[in-house]
Amino acid sequence: MRIRGVAEDETWLCAMAAVLIRNGEMGYGDLEGEPAWESLRQDFISGTPDWERLPDGCVEIRRDVKEAWRMMPPDRIQGAEEMYRELTEAEIMKLGLERRSLVWSVMEVGAGNEFGTFFLPGIGDRLGLEKCDGFMEMMRGTCGGEVNAGVFVYRSGAGDAGKPDRRELDTIKRHEKEIERRYGTDEIMSDFFGFRYFRKQ
Repeated sequence: MRIRGVAEDETWLCAMAAVLIRNGEMGYGDLEGEPAWESLRQDFISGTPDWERLPDGCVEIRRDVKEAWRMMPPDRIQGAEEMYRELTEAEIMKLGLERRSLVWSVMEVGAGNEFGTFFLPGIGDRLGLEKCDGFMEMMRGTCGGEVNAGVFVYRSGAGDAGKPDRRELDTIKRHEKEIERRYGTDEIMSDFFGFRYFRKQ
């Protein structure tokens, strides 16, 4: 199968698709050209991109992204970088950090030989951690036991504070440095705790 584009997250995937659509190499559903790109852009910003509407290929998770990236034509890479910046701008603007602030936590967790970093809305705690899919996936590699966690709580934006929803938290995770550069990010608290975790049989 010919590689049409390589991406390591949804923003890059959308950027790659944008280049192909604008070059007339791909449509989005039954649309082509600028209408196709605008439709994909709106779906992406609203959090509802339908990748199955991209004809002539499929979306695939690859672990050799850097190697495959080298196979891309330079003009396609440059075009994707421009689209990525445009999409990043749209994603960050949708957070509305000019009129409100968001609070989230970064939790660094260790259990046996397993380690992971997880983003949680609001002030992270054990209950929130155990609801996190990534944590449950990490614990599958253990027999349970002692879990140690460092919690670092951040706030960015202006105005009344709230918790990001799942989509907003994903945007923060992908564009954390750019958000800090634009709006400033304050660490408002940190904590460390441990607990025993027992896997459900």
